[in-house]
This record gives sequence, C-alpha cells and structure tokens, in this order.
Amino acid sequence: MPDSPEQEPSLEERLAPHLPKFLAALAATGAGLGAYGYLRRQRLSADPALRAIQAASGGQYTHLLEGRAKEHSRLSRILDKLLTAGGGNVAYADDLGAAKVKGALVHDAFSRARGDVDIIHPGDSISLGKLFGGVDKAREAEIFQKYAPGSVPETLRMSKLKAPFFGDRLKAYEEQLRQKFPNGYVLKTTSGAATKGRFPTDAQELAKALASGGHEAEVVQELLRNPSKVIAQEKIKIKPGNVLDQLWGALRGTPSTKEMRVHVFNGAVAPDLTLPRFSPFASMSTAAHAPEAENFVKDVINKLPKSMQKGTYSFDVAPVASGGYKIIEANPGYRSGFLNIAHNPLVGYLMHRTVTGRSSPIGAGIGAGLAGAGAGLAAHELASNLSNDEGT
Repeated sequence: MPDSPEQEPSLEERLAPHLPKFLAALAATGAGLGAYGYLRRQRLSADPALRAIQAASGGQYTHLLEGRAKEHSRLSRILDKLLTAGGGNVAYADDLGAAKVKGALVHDAFSRARGDVDIIHPGDSISLGKLFGGVDKAREAEIFQKYAPGSVPETLRMSKLKAPFFGDRLKAYEEQLRQKFPNGYVLKTTSGAATKGRFPTDAQELAKALASGGHEAEVVQELLRNPSKVIAQEKIKIKPGNVLDQLWGALRGTPSTKEMRVHVFNGAVAPDLTLPRFSPFASMSTAAHAPEAENFVKDVINKLPKSMQKGTYSFDVAPVASGGYKIIEANPGYRSGFLNIAHNPLVGYLMHRTVTGRSSPIGAGIGAGLAGAGAGLAAHELASNLSNDEGT
C-alpha cells in the first residue's frame, strides 16, 4: 500500500519557533520608542526658581569650555559632548566670542557669550562673591546668621581674641576658645577650600596640630601669621554615616558623616545634583534624605536679600544629631568641583536634565536602549515559556 504524503505544517506551526524573537523585537521597539519620547519630553519642575530656568532654556543646552575647537582632538571633542555636556551641545569660548546662544548656556570658561539663561556665569559669580566680601567664610557666616539665624554654627573671627605678643600664643588661644566654645571648636581659614574635612579641633593641642603637618598645620600657621584670616566655629554633632562610610573615612582620612553638597544655580536648588560630601557609599542615604537638605537650603536662600537670592552656591550642609541641618559652608559664586566628570561621570547628563527639564538626545537614547533591551528580554522569555507549555 503506498505511503500517504506528509501533511504540510500549518502556518501557525511554521511561525511558532520564530514567535519569541518576533515578540521580543516588537516589545523592544515599542518600549524603546516610548522611553525615548518620555525622556525627551520637557517636564518643568514644580519649584518656581528651577522652573524659570528650564522654561527659559526651551529644552536646549550648551556647555561652554575653554579654548577653540581646533585645539582639541576629534576624540577629545567627542568625549566633551558625551561626558562633560551629557550629550548636549558643546561650544568653545574663543570660538564663541560675545555671541548670543539659544537656550541654556553652562559656563565652564570665562567668556563674553550669553545664553537665554546663563548657568554659573563668571561675571555673575564674581558679583555675588563681592556681596559676601570675597572669599571670606567669617563674613559668610555673619550674613547667614543675620538673615537666617541658627542656620550656621556659632562663628568667631580669631582676631577678636587676645593673644600675647611674647609667650605661648597658642596656649592663650586655646584657653579662650575653650571658654567660648565649651562643647568644642573647629578652626578654619577664611579662604579654605578642598580641605577634605580636616581641621584643627579642641581634640588636639594647637602646638601638636602645628607639628603634625598637612592642612591642620597650615591653619595653625595662618593663625600665627594673621588671626583675622582664621575662624573658630562651635563643634556640632553631625549624624554619623553607616559602617561602610566609616570604613571609607578611615581609609581616606576624611569624616564619615552624612554631610551633603547641595548645588544652587540662579537661586534654584538642583535636586538631581545633591551628592554625598565624603563617602561614595552614602549615595543611598543621601537620596533618601536629600529633599530635607534641599528644603533647608531653599528656606535659607528665601531669607537672604534679593541681591543674594539669584546666585550660584555650593552648600555643604549636615544633618545635626539633635535635629535639623546646619550650613558648614555655602561657597557663594563658586563652581563646585563636584560638577566635574572625574568626581561623577554622569554629572553632565544630570546637569542637562536639571537645567532643561529633559534628557539630552544621547541620554534619552541610552535610556531607550536599556528600556528596549529589558522589554525585549522579558518578552522573549515569556513567549519561550508559553511555547514550551504548549508543546508539552
């Protein structure tokens, strides 16, 4: 008896092996396009000060760097765009001259150029610095204590204390400081920066701090040279970090507290750019407590005179063990080193999103790619499981 011809597989049977790949591609495309559109859509902040910046930017962003484009290699210019500008536009100061730039212009160089809205413009920063008496942390503390009482630790310029011209001047200073600050004190120079949290304190005799070397010795040397350039502040008990923060602090010789850097542009707090001051392990804790610190800074700024409210600040604030926050320093007019890609490789993308209210095309593309990949893998896995179930 002749064999019967084999039955042709149905269309469904022929397509079944390809279904997981088809669904994965469909899900990836849909998720990717949806994510890209979402990330590129401008969403203005609820905070009025930040909302004004984002609205003025029109969603456009340019990062201004020093020099001319031709002075940089092609690779360098690509990296400037990808990292420093977070996928936004890059311009070079000598090429731009005094041009008017559409959208937000973030100044990382001295230039006469202006944007529809300027971020960290050197001229504006210098003007704000002058209102604070230049780089003078004693004057800074006086201003905040006047307009926002209790926002800073009690501060004293060391020239207000008396010390003998002959004899043990450091011992005389110590005796007066212990009377003035019974709970302890910290000494800082009025122009100090990048100290990594290392200062002479009541925990060590000033003579020993002088002999120890490092930043502590530099502060004591300045005290002996020019007491008006050194301040004493009451020691406040700051909330400690976790075990990893403490280990990091021990390894690096830095504090292990929950101190944070809160950035302010044109009087607007930048929430995406609030960062842990010392330990990278504090990022999770910072994210949880950042809104409290940011609201504290907003409240302080709103109490300042109008002439001081629209500037650039890099507030270092710390949660106090007894509750609330204190300003460690505000750095008026100062371009924060925390906005450098060496400190945080993603800072360009965070800056772009903060200033414009939307992600850059490259940033949105990266997000869309990740969303598409996740959706595609999930769809492929689901379809494969369904096919296996039908085959058993």
